Amino acid sequence: MALCPLRCHWSFVFDPAGRLCYYWSMVVSLAFLYNFWVIIFRFSFAEITAETLAMWFSLDYLMDLIYFLDILVHFRTGYLEVSLSGSNLIIIGLLEIRCVCLVH
Repeated sequence: MALCPLRCHWSFVFDPAGRLCYYWSMVVSLAFLYNFWVIIFRFSFAEITAETLAMWFSLDYLMDLIYFLDILVHFRTGYLEVSLSGSNLIIIGLLEIRCVCLVH
């Protein structure tokens, strides 16, 4: 029995100009600002005590989780090719790796 050639090959890709990407960028920006300011705050003031240690580490790990999720989101974000939106997952992955590794 042959496979039907009309099979649907559905894949989920974020629109780079969509609202979800803008909101996600805001979340990642807030995570960056948290890490930027809190590191300075914690070195300047001795606010880490035994009572607040769990809170600080849980917030730090939450921000790390947001960064990891951002990597996954970028692997599913579309790209523009000749002013047409592309959604080939292999090309998205190669473009992301090229950007991260700064290979041109």
